[in-house]
Formats: sequence, structure tokens, C-alpha cells
Amino acid sequence: MNLKFASTSIEVTPNSEIPLSGLINRAPQGAFCGISECKIRIAWLAFSNGTNLVFLLADYLFFPNQLAAQCSAFLEKEFGISTEEVIYAGTHTHSGPALGFLPWEEEQPDYLSEVFELLKKTFVSLSNQQKNCKLRIGSTEVQKININRRKPIAHWRRGFKQVAFMLPYEDGPVNPKIRVLSFEEEDGKKSWFVTYASHPVFNRNLKLSSDYPGLLAKKIVEKGWADEVFVFQGFNGDVRPNYQGRPSLKHKLRAMFYGPDFAEYIPEHIENFVDTIMASCSKISFDSVDLEPVNIQQKTQRLNSISGKSSQALLLRKISLGESLQFVTANAEMFNAYEIDLPMSTFPIGCTDQNIGYVPRASDLSLGGYEVSEAPLNNGMDGPIKAEDLLAVEAAINALVNANPKTT
Repeated sequence: MNLKFASTSIEVTPNSEIPLSGLINRAPQGAFCGISECKIRIAWLAFSNGTNLVFLLADYLFFPNQLAAQCSAFLEKEFGISTEEVIYAGTHTHSGPALGFLPWEEEQPDYLSEVFELLKKTFVSLSNQQKNCKLRIGSTEVQKININRRKPIAHWRRGFKQVAFMLPYEDGPVNPKIRVLSFEEEDGKKSWFVTYASHPVFNRNLKLSSDYPGLLAKKIVEKGWADEVFVFQGFNGDVRPNYQGRPSLKHKLRAMFYGPDFAEYIPEHIENFVDTIMASCSKISFDSVDLEPVNIQQKTQRLNSISGKSSQALLLRKISLGESLQFVTANAEMFNAYEIDLPMSTFPIGCTDQNIGYVPRASDLSLGGYEVSEAPLNNGMDGPIKAEDLLAVEAAINALVNANPKTT
């Protein structure tokens, strides 16, 4: 089966002041969007049997549901591309504009309408730019720059039971794997898909794009390894870069109690983080992907709260291009342990549209902490997810990954 491919990016930095997404203390008086780069990257894969896959990756906390619905309707009407053939994802940068993802954020309908008009024109243009393409896959590992952020501590307020605090936890699960897909078009243009599980926290440095995903993409382009770079978020809900805040006494004291002050990362930390990833990527050797007819399998897992009063729908999707490459997507911030179990032929993508927040493992419930106990309240739940439902998620992912696809 042959592949045609086209990719591009559009600039979507707001012209007006829109607060940054991420923390409640930013709104309404918090820092405003001032990043030098805010993009949506689009890649269109067209297979010789008539199947299409379209990937949209936005420099937002999550991909806006409203925008995804509009794009899906347009792609189906104009090109006959079904909703399940489109993958919407966010780089999950906390330096992107707040678009109503969290309860305290205002929606921005006028801004999103402008973005949709840009996307419509881009889809039409890409449909005429597709060229024959070779697809290759590679992987590597990068050590000691990521760290689990859920440290169990015996706390007196909990009767000296261990509770997870957002502090560096060296013994926590961290996946060091980087997966890269290289699309090389017949005219020589290259696009890279990169997936790496590290939570893109925020900073106030206006020189960088949108935390490490934007900076990593920029440096790969500068190296000449690719012309367009998509840095997807893997399953990284409990993992973050292993660097600290500013070295002042105030921040050292804050770090002792709260952990590193994410808002005070300095440029050198992010530069070093990205340079370390770059050094590992320079050693990647790529293998050809033997393409087979695309197969898409989906599993919706209902996640109920412990009380049973609220629930969310976790949508898991496996897109197989053959034995040597499968995408597994989730509309959530999956904990890193879910990714560690995936084979190297699997390319994980988290933070897709219809996001439902953090999905821990069942074994994480007993420690509680922000991701388990507090964050669900921001996503329409009245408390933590039932252990039985999380065990079902583990089984569902395992079943998807190991299922023999029936080609379409």
C-alpha cells in the first residue's frame, strides 16, 4: 500500500489578550498569553486504498471540542473523511491561551471562529499538496531528565498515612522512551512525529515558543533533521521535567514544601532539557514501515466516581498501519505507567479532544494527591475514579494493543 503525505502549520497566536491556561490563580488577573509561537500543525496521510488520516496538533492545553466538531464536519462534507479518521491533540502547554478548558477560564468563541476559518483554507490547500511519501520509525531513550511528581509522604493530617504530594519522586514510574516517525516526501521535504511523555509545565519566558514542545520542534528544524515537527504528548499525567526553580532562598524554601515553583523555570533549564533530548535523537536509526490497510478500533470505557454520582467517558483508539506501527490515543492525561507497558511499535498520543482529565492507575488511588483527588473536580467529576473502572482501563488498553486487527 502506498502513502501520500502533506503537512504544514498555521500561526494561531491570539491578537488580543487572553489569559494563559493552567492555574486558577492566573484568572482573571493572571499572566496573559505573550508567547512568541502558538501554532496548529496539520498532517494529512492519504493511502492508496482511499483511507485518510488527518492529525491536528495545537499549542493549547487541550484541543477545543468546539473546534474539533467544526473541523470534523468540514472534512466529512468536503473530503469524505470520517470523524474516526481525524486525530485532534494538544501539546498540553500551560503557556497556551485559556479557551474554557477549566471551570474558571472564559471561552473564546470569536478567536476560535477565526482559527476555524484559517483551518478550512489550510485543509483545501493540503488536499492539493499531497506527495508520495516514505514512512520510517525510530526510537531512543533519554535518561534522568524526567521525574515522577507524586511523592508519597506520611502526613500527620491523614493520621500519618502516606499521601502523594507534588514533589520529585525518584522511585516513581518514568518512561525514558522517545518514538519518532519520519515522513519523507518525494520532493525531499521531511516531517517528524515525536512522542515523549513529559508534562509541559509553564514558564514566563517570552523568547521560547510554548514550553519544551515548541522549543524542541524549533531546534529539530534548525538542525535540518525535519522541515515540520509535531511533538505529541504521550501518557504523562504524573511526569514532568526534572529541573528546579530559580536558585533564590525564597524559591528554595518554597521548593522544600511545594516542590519546584513551575512558574519560575528559567530559560537555561528548558534549553538544557531540550538539548538533552536532541542529543538522544541524534542517535536514532530509522526502520522502514511496511504499510498495511488502515484499521481503526475504538473502545469507550465509562469511568465512574467512587460515589457513583458522576462519570466521564474515556475514548481509547488504536489505529494500525501494520505490525510495525500502531497509534494509541486517549482523551485524557494518562499516567505514565500506561505507556511503559506499550511495545515500541506503538505511538501513544494523549490529551486528545473531549479531554476528561487525569486517568491514574488503580494502584495510585490509595495515595490520593492532586491528580487523583482534586483535579477530577475540574473535569465534571465529584471525586476520584472507582478502582474497578481503572482496572478495566488497564485491561482495555492491553486488549487493544494485542488485538489482531481486521483490515478495512
